[in-house]
Amino acid sequence: MIIITSKRPDFRRCGVAHPKEPVEYPDDKFSEKEIAVLEAEPMLHVEHAIAKTVAPEDMTIAKLKELLNKLEVPYANNATKPVLIDLVKTNTAEPPEED
Repeated sequence: MIIITSKRPDFRRCGVAHPKEPVEYPDDKFSEKEIAVLEAEPMLHVEHAIAKTVAPEDMTIAKLKELLNKLEVPYANNATKPVLIDLVKTNTAEPPEED
């Protein structure tokens, strides 16, 4: 994840108007060349954040279902939390990233 903060509101660089508030972008939002341009720009503060992982056991039922929907894994509407956790664990190689 890339977090960009502008020193001036709506300062434009790489086709994006950057606000003064920090904005999170996915790692694939900008090319390597664009990231170099953004990092070299004195009007912008660019930081690279590492996404936190969340164990399925620590997720709510709603988050588990949201993740399973993203993974396109079918589940029963009345599935219990342990069943949803098992489905997530069997259908993901790594713990899911926190939103």
